[in-house]
Amino acid sequence: MVTGPDAYVSPDWYAAADQVPTWNYVSVEAEGPVRVMEREETTVLLDDLAAHFEAGLAPKPAWTRAKMAPARFEAMLSAIVGYEMRVERLIGVAKLSQNKPADEIARVSARLAERPDEGAIQIAAKMRAIQGGAAA
Repeated sequence: MVTGPDAYVSPDWYAAADQVPTWNYVSVEAEGPVRVMEREETTVLLDDLAAHFEAGLAPKPAWTRAKMAPARFEAMLSAIVGYEMRVERLIGVAKLSQNKPADEIARVSARLAERPDEGAIQIAAKMRAIQGGAAA
């Protein structure tokens, strides 16, 4: 499962009584056979992941495994298991208060849009887009 934006929804935000707290979210579930990667494959994967995310921190000089003592990396690698999945099916899942009336969706999305966290703001935008008939 890969998660996208998510946000807590307080029952106080609904006009209707007797509501419970919930969580709105967007995610994708992947299905397919999984295999354990060989040690060398896992090392390449870790190097590739570090390079990818370190590039986003530029102009900071990129961290590489060369900055580690080889024995320390080998000890840490012993505790890491890499997996590879051959994706055969992707299932998109979105829980965006779609079981609520339009006025409740509008109220909750407005409250989420006021929140300082990016996940809540993104969920609010997706709720408004779905309500308006646009793709989110």
